[in-house]
Amino acid sequence: MSPSFTATCVLPMMLLLLVAHITTLVESSNPPKKITVRITNTLEDNVDLTVHCKSKDDDLGEHLLHPGET
Repeated sequence: MSPSFTATCVLPMMLLLLVAHITTLVESSNPPKKITVRITNTLEDNVDLTVHCKSKDDDLGEHLLHPGET
């Protein structure tokens, strides 16, 4: 893996997962009925981002985000 790929893709995704995990731990004592997650593609070099939206109860499938899309 090149350093630029690690800096632009891997590290932001790890940070996002860490924040989501911490948020889940903080809210686990009184979980809300609905959680909204907003992901915006801010990858450089006009790279598309594919995300798979899935929870314990629902699987919304894969979504393709073009640069700048949410």
